[in-house]
Amino acid sequence: MQKYFFIAFFLVLGSCYAQETFTSLSSAIKSPDQVKFLYLSKEKLKVFPLEIIAFSNLEYLDLSKNKLTSIPDTLKHLTKLKTLVLSHNKLTEISSGITGLENLEALYLARNPIKRIPKSIANLQNLIAFDCWECSIEELPEEMKNLKKLKEIDVRQTYIREQDAGIYNKWWPEAKIQTTWGCNCGK
Repeated sequence: MQKYFFIAFFLVLGSCYAQETFTSLSSAIKSPDQVKFLYLSKEKLKVFPLEIIAFSNLEYLDLSKNKLTSIPDTLKHLTKLKTLVLSHNKLTEISSGITGLENLEALYLARNPIKRIPKSIANLQNLIAFDCWECSIEELPEEMKNLKKLKEIDVRQTYIREQDAGIYNKWWPEAKIQTTWGCNCGK
């Protein structure tokens, strides 16, 4: 029964947002002020499409499963962006364009070769969900403890040490922190 509830819920939700949801850049460009949800997953993008910056009402951006190596600093101009999905790309760093998104609530970076989380991540004061699953990070910067709204953190399959879990639990006592501990062989 729960399964059918979710199907019905998403059908209703989908019909409400159909006019604001775009799955191709070419159709979104025709109505830039109408774009709230943009799904460009699996588009084989190697370069961030700068046209996206014109979508001033954008709230949800999914660029997962592409081949992006960088995100421009101009991304911070998307002041209404709440969810950014960049999982399964080739990003090696978190740009100031990302850390400048003051209204961002969810950041998904899983499966990127990111080695370091910048201190400027603390600028994301509205962040609720942070996913860095299977990235190459070894620690979270102490500045992240100031992200008081953070409720979901996924750092599974990273190089974060087991003994750091206690620190993170103190930073976010109400949060769900997902971790796994490996041998860190070769590190």
